[in-house]
Amino acid sequence: MNIKQKIYIITSIIVVTVFVASQFIIHTAKKLDDSFIAYKDKAVKGKTAILLINKEVNYISRSTRDIMLGNEYDNNINKLKNSIDIIKYNYDQLEDSIKDTFDDKSKLLVLSLSKKSTLAFVDDALSKMLSLKNATNEEKYKMYKDYKVDATPLAVKSRMYFKMISKMKTKGFDDLTDQFHSDMKSQKNFIAITTIMTIFSIIVIMMYSMRLILNQMKTESTLEDTEKLFHQYKDAIDITNIVSKTDLKGNITYVNDEFCKASQYTREELIGKPHNIVRSKDLPKKIFENLWDTIKSKQVWNGQVKNRKKDGSFYYVDTTILPIMDKNNEISEYIAIRKDITDIVELNLELKNTQEEILTRMGMIAETRSEETGYHVRRVAEYCKIIATHLGIDKDDIDLLYSASALHDIGKVGIPDDILHKAGKLTDVEFEIMKSHTTVGYHMLNGSKNKIVKTASQIAYEHHEKWDGSGYPKGIKEEEIHIYSRITALADVFDALGEDRSYKKGWPLPDIINFINDQKGKHFDPEIVDIFNEHMQEFLYIRKKFRNKDFDQ
Repeated sequence: MNIKQKIYIITSIIVVTVFVASQFIIHTAKKLDDSFIAYKDKAVKGKTAILLINKEVNYISRSTRDIMLGNEYDNNINKLKNSIDIIKYNYDQLEDSIKDTFDDKSKLLVLSLSKKSTLAFVDDALSKMLSLKNATNEEKYKMYKDYKVDATPLAVKSRMYFKMISKMKTKGFDDLTDQFHSDMKSQKNFIAITTIMTIFSIIVIMMYSMRLILNQMKTESTLEDTEKLFHQYKDAIDITNIVSKTDLKGNITYVNDEFCKASQYTREELIGKPHNIVRSKDLPKKIFENLWDTIKSKQVWNGQVKNRKKDGSFYYVDTTILPIMDKNNEISEYIAIRKDITDIVELNLELKNTQEEILTRMGMIAETRSEETGYHVRRVAEYCKIIATHLGIDKDDIDLLYSASALHDIGKVGIPDDILHKAGKLTDVEFEIMKSHTTVGYHMLNGSKNKIVKTASQIAYEHHEKWDGSGYPKGIKEEEIHIYSRITALADVFDALGEDRSYKKGWPLPDIINFINDQKGKHFDPEIVDIFNEHMQEFLYIRKKFRNKDFDQ
């Protein structure tokens, strides 16, 4: 808001203040006048009620005398009932008038006594008149004499209270007039004070306005500098990062040039489209579920994402997504800032592949010393992968097992050739030496900080342990044996039994399958044996694909 706009607003406030103050003064005076008229109406209504009550009481006295003297009984009875109804109604009106014009319980008490005594008088009259319907003239005359004696105290008492009320109402109207003049004087004083306060308020507003204008001039200068700095920051982010914004449904509302360059899509092709237009199909669904759960809870999400370009190739980005909040602290949109890390990811992948190949070659060296082939290493790794997949192990852990299993027999490099290559059965001493390849392999690999090597050390140590605890070197059993070692144990035996060695011929496939099932719950984990049986065709496919003579390393 600039200075001109502020001056306009402040002027409007002053005008509105003056207008509101004047309207308030006029409204207050009118309200006082209306109040007085209302009071006056109540007082007049009260005086009218007194007159009507007095009139009807006198009429009842006359009607009573006429009835007792035998004049027009039915007509006078009906008039008598009607007069009583009028008296009751006007007492209610009188009560309302007194309540509105007086704040005095004693006056209401007088009214109550008057109403009670008057109604007692007229009800008594009506009761006696009704009893004379079939009376003789002589009986009526006698009743008339008795009634004059009995009714006189009631009538006197009623008129006494009634005179008090009449006098009270007359004085009440005079008091109202005095109160009105007093209120008018107070109101004039109030109007004068209000006028002074209004003028004072206008002066204060004008002084405050001048202060605001001066502060605004300083603030606008600061804002211009801040806005310029903000645009510089935005330009810096746009130049060095891949940026996009989406609505609450994930539809793209903004992309910068770097986004278009990385994805190979034009801005027109991207705006309004869901963000999965660049999503790689092989990226796990749970990553995106976690992403949305995080940002919908108003938290910042960060992670590495594999995206797909328009031409079908891939690029990797380190992504940070922030929810943008409105003034009510509700999410209005999302902004994503990415850094292209494709070169880094590809370099790491190349290093990983190189590392895996080195480990595989090391495993092949160990197998070659015992006249086995590198194909055994590859097949064991593939079998382990099949078992781990159907056990529901995470992909990263499957990859870890696949690489580490290649070194399961690395300890054989420490076994003398005459034992490794012996054609006949080993002696007890030789067999103990052969069994030591598990501990040799463990000590060779243990202590490494590399995750694959650490895992390989455990597999090398435990892959000859058995489910029932009869294996070596530790004699542990069941789930005390690591799942990787249990998997490798079955994979190693299945492949080794089918191969020719210096000390034996390879077994026929049915014999191998029978042996593994016979060893379920003894040598092998029962669950792993079940997977072996259920997915036998996958094992046979690997066995055929990576035969020694056909395998192209």
